[in-house]
Amino acid sequence: LYSSSDVANLYLAKGSSKSLHDMIIYQSQTIYPLWSHLGDAIREGKSQYEKTFGPLSGDVFQTIYRSEEEMLKFMGLMNSSWVIDGHDVVTAFNLSSFQTIVDLGGCTGALAREMLEAYPSSSVIVFDLPQVVEAAQKHFCQENKAVKFQSGEPHPSWSTAAAPIRTNVHILYDSWCYLFICLVNAVWFQQTFSPQIRFCLRTTSRNVSAESLESSS
Repeated sequence: LYSSSDVANLYLAKGSSKSLHDMIIYQSQTIYPLWSHLGDAIREGKSQYEKTFGPLSGDVFQTIYRSEEEMLKFMGLMNSSWVIDGHDVVTAFNLSSFQTIVDLGGCTGALAREMLEAYPSSSVIVFDLPQVVEAAQKHFCQENKAVKFQSGEPHPSWSTAAAPIRTNVHILYDSWCYLFICLVNAVWFQQTFSPQIRFCLRTTSRNVSAESLESSS
């Protein structure tokens, strides 16, 4: 007779709270096939998603979200991503002085739950697209209801900023990360654009810096 070890039951069983099942499935079906075009990616300097899976219906994320089934697969990957090192990430810096923490593009709220566990006195909010928030609340919410979800779309006034921010923040230039946070802060907390924000919207260069934004006012 064969049976799974305790480690396998913890990390491979789909029902485990520490399961990496969804991550492994997504890596196998989506990420791994992309590696077969590594040489082309290096030579061409661009994504090989279209070459691997066929014509895109828009940008990569529009393709990922083309159906609820595909979106849930990706959300499962994101949910599993924080199982191992989520606590280490949220405690790398002491964030206890922040009363409100907003996880931009927080997907299922997995990282937000780690945040709340580490900083129970903070209010933790997940901000993502409406369809993502709806699916997260339906399929991924756990017993801890303290994490709040807020849905939103890119603001029409973001015009020149819209293209570069429609992607994961971790692949953006530092200046665009700063711009993105400024924009969300304006919409979330102020509902109006400050002079600095309006300057951002008129600026298309990727060389925008925090200093230039502040001096523009």
